[in-house]
Amino acid sequence: MNFPIIIEFFGLPGAGKTTIAKALQQKLEKVGASTMCYYQRCGFYRNAYSLLFAPNYWKKIAVVWAYASLLPGCHNVLRILSMINYFRMYRHFITDKPKDILLVDQGIIQSIISLAHTEKLPDLNHLNKLLESEWLSDHQCFIVNCNLKKETAFDRIGARPTNGCRMEKMTESDRMQALDVQAANIIYLSGFLKRVFPSTCLIDVNTEEPVEDSVNKIFSHITDFN
Repeated sequence: MNFPIIIEFFGLPGAGKTTIAKALQQKLEKVGASTMCYYQRCGFYRNAYSLLFAPNYWKKIAVVWAYASLLPGCHNVLRILSMINYFRMYRHFITDKPKDILLVDQGIIQSIISLAHTEKLPDLNHLNKLLESEWLSDHQCFIVNCNLKKETAFDRIGARPTNGCRMEKMTESDRMQALDVQAANIIYLSGFLKRVFPSTCLIDVNTEEPVEDSVNKIFSHITDFN
């Protein structure tokens, strides 16, 4: 394999992004690749505030703010900064190369969906401005779309312990409406990525099937691509 490699996962809540990322990490480690797996935690949000004192990222912050302005009620500074923090994390990973492979269960693509939440995504021009970045076009990046039926996602969200997810706090009817919107946004965003970033490998996996099947499919794409 040619390193470094970034693998980012996106999909509906309950799609199994974290579970598949951890299983893929184990498989990659077995074949000798050094990996690091990033999962969103409070420390990441705290670290995002430091971007306000990093002039190199102010232009990117302005672009994300303009995107958020198209979404009613989405002027959440912390969420906007957390999205920019992914750009910073990817840039540092590519520059410093601490490991061969970085797996991110909720990165920039998922942030685009999460920031919109219950709103339809803006048009392609705004998405294009938002995603113009080195890591998408000039480096090896695999984006994994974790597919499942929204009814399955609804059941999984209802069955898991409450951890503060916005979907978990909704009424059942509001939750299903939100899943409808996000499912449509994922289809829209997937088509956009395929057209605009052909050098980026987009992998679709069915997460209603066994985790091992999804892991093997992703692993196969990575080895074939390299």
